[in-house]
Amino acid sequence: MEDSFSKYDVISVVKNSRVKPFGDYKVAVKGNDYLIVSFYVNNFGTKKLYLVNEEGESFIVSANSVSKLFSLEDKEAKANSNYKKWENARKTWMDKSYVNVYLTHFYDYSGFPMIVSRDSNAALVSDIRRTGSKFWLSKEYVHVDDIKSFFTSSLKPAGPDQKDTPSGAVSVRIPLWLAKKNSIFK
Repeated sequence: MEDSFSKYDVISVVKNSRVKPFGDYKVAVKGNDYLIVSFYVNNFGTKKLYLVNEEGESFIVSANSVSKLFSLEDKEAKANSNYKKWENARKTWMDKSYVNVYLTHFYDYSGFPMIVSRDSNAALVSDIRRTGSKFWLSKEYVHVDDIKSFFTSSLKPAGPDQKDTPSGAVSVRIPLWLAKKNSIFK
């Protein structure tokens, strides 16, 4: 069994887990395949994996009960016959658990339509109502169908004096916990 799991790995449960179900999460069943959508390490050092099945239902299991089949993030994974099935499972889960929010980007000083991180994987945004403060939104937390519009929807600034002023608004889907954390929802 492997211990190096990451988000969007497809795994198979090879032995029963002693993890307890909680909330909407049921315990993963031995012999079934799942997609990892998140994970954490508890106080005892045990890695817990949050999973979804093909229908987008949520499960939990400990990492020592599973083995990795492939990762959706690997380029060669697209050749796998099950890739499309698990990509659809990820979208189904996002459709069920993500909420639609309206955000504004902020103009960059260099004429770029928005302020982005050094690796261009996150953008500085704010709630359109300005109820919360600015926050960095990583593309990791944006619905897969919204990533392109999220990074291409802002207008070019009219001049350098517009640095750090609100740019165009964009509608994206993000996890509910992230919207609450950034005061978009109470």
